[in-house]
Amino acid sequence: MVIQREIGDRSGEAICLNNLGEVYYSLEDHRTAIEFYQQAIAIKQDMENLQSLAISWENLGKVLTKLKRIPDALSAYRNARQFFQEIHLDQKVQDCDTAIQELETPPASPPSLTLRQKIQRLLQKIKTFIHNLIFPNKN
Repeated sequence: MVIQREIGDRSGEAICLNNLGEVYYSLEDHRTAIEFYQQAIAIKQDMENLQSLAISWENLGKVLTKLKRIPDALSAYRNARQFFQEIHLDQKVQDCDTAIQELETPPASPPSLTLRQKIQRLLQKIKTFIHNLIFPNKN
């Protein structure tokens, strides 16, 4: 990346920054990954390569999702989708649509227990408790 910067290869620098983001994402250092993706996006916005820009936005959405920063992740995926749509990468548009839909859909809550199930669980806990009182060393 330093070499690309020194010789003025902005595209190469942006690609290196994005790749460093991928490395840090893989290492689960999400905050550092975000920094590299944002730097890559800042450079790529002044360039003509919309696919490369879209990929960085998508990568940023992925890491923001991991950090549960849902509004920011949605924004990143929407930006990625826009650029993928402009260059007619339909599968990538669909991937972004899926990610957006998953982020906008609240997780399903587990089904409520019936009164009978609650009583059965309570009785099982009481039974285990009494068993442990009578036989303390037999687990």
